[in-house]
Amino acid sequence: MHRCWDVPELKLAIFKNLDDYDAMRDASVFGAPDREWNFPPPRKMRALAHLAITCREFSDCALDLIWAVQHDYRRLLSCLPTDTWMMDDRGQFHIHASLRAEDWDRVLFYSHRIKELYDTKSGCVRLHPSVLDALLASVPPGPLLPNIRALSCRSVTPLFPHLATLVGRKLIEVQVELSDEKPWCLSAIQKIAETSPVLQRVLIGGRSPQYMEWSMRFISTLDQLRSLSLHAIDATLFDHISTLERLESLSLHKLRSQILSYSTSLPHHPRFPALQALHIATASLECVPIFLPAVNCSPLRMFTLVCRARVTSLGSNVPNVLAAIGAYSSPSHLTFLKIELQPDYRMGPIGSATPLTSDALRPLLRLSCLRHVELAYPGASLLGDTFIQYAAISWSALEELSIQCRAQRQLGLTFASLVSLARHCPRLRLLALDVDATHI
Repeated sequence: MHRCWDVPELKLAIFKNLDDYDAMRDASVFGAPDREWNFPPPRKMRALAHLAITCREFSDCALDLIWAVQHDYRRLLSCLPTDTWMMDDRGQFHIHASLRAEDWDRVLFYSHRIKELYDTKSGCVRLHPSVLDALLASVPPGPLLPNIRALSCRSVTPLFPHLATLVGRKLIEVQVELSDEKPWCLSAIQKIAETSPVLQRVLIGGRSPQYMEWSMRFISTLDQLRSLSLHAIDATLFDHISTLERLESLSLHKLRSQILSYSTSLPHHPRFPALQALHIATASLECVPIFLPAVNCSPLRMFTLVCRARVTSLGSNVPNVLAAIGAYSSPSHLTFLKIELQPDYRMGPIGSATPLTSDALRPLLRLSCLRHVELAYPGASLLGDTFIQYAAISWSALEELSIQCRAQRQLGLTFASLVSLARHCPRLRLLALDVDATHI
């Protein structure tokens, strides 16, 4: 065998870039030698399966890639002795025999290879309560998934209360959906935080009434956070996350102005000292100008704003929002700006939005490092060639520009705007702009 296969990094790179091809599936390397699963592995997995049984030199690397990402526990648990488990017609996994510690040897041989587990779609119908009883009674000491790095789960799954005992201390990313009102959910996520000292990326969603309290208690124990996504937030929770010194990415959904009372009394120390990416989803634009002063000292590079509200409300608040973005964003850092305003037709009559004018967009011209600008507006556009010329001069590093308005006819821009962009923006490679082609 060629000596290049002795280099683990080279072997891993080759296996990761395998070309897809039709190959017969060898289910034994997936842990189910005599059972037929209702979902076949991808073609790339079939190729890796053949490599895993080709020779010992390939086996470990191929098995690591095969088991790296799992979407439920069933494939792993099927590595138990075949006479101890069964699956019913609904795909529910049962353990119907008493297990000994040695019965888990084959499971542990594969479980340490799992790096990512996404147990969100399986729900509670895929695992019978007998599985939980077997895990608690017979699994050997130590975490079942010692090397897992990313975990996605729901609080309604039967194994959720015991996740802290199943995962190791290498967990970096957690996505949790809190849709259960039971009090043990709080202790479950707190134990995850305690056993994962290097946790850096967290996404917490759900509609539980205790969402705020549980999120606060979970996040308050983490000091290594670099990325955070929350579906709801209050003033107390915001005060805490704004002081995290390593937080680089923040995503806030359902942001409302009622919780932003903190903005009137900002502390002396800067908030969000390391924030580089900010995503805001809201049903009310009024809260955005109140929120943005908090990121005034942040090295913000990417800002995304998505709002779905009444059309008339969108148009009347856009100038204030754009002025706040221009005033509180760092001109020397911000390179990506996306503003997506969508009308919510469920909130009464459609109405019409105030036309988008060059005066409303002018505060953005101070952001000289912008490379990507995307604006979707539900009303008409009154931009002129003069404004596009100023924008082209101010945004000379522009690579992508998209200004899309929903009005049926736009007569504000002509081919002169294209000339200005071609002259002053040499890196521009993507352009979406409504132009009146009847005037040259």
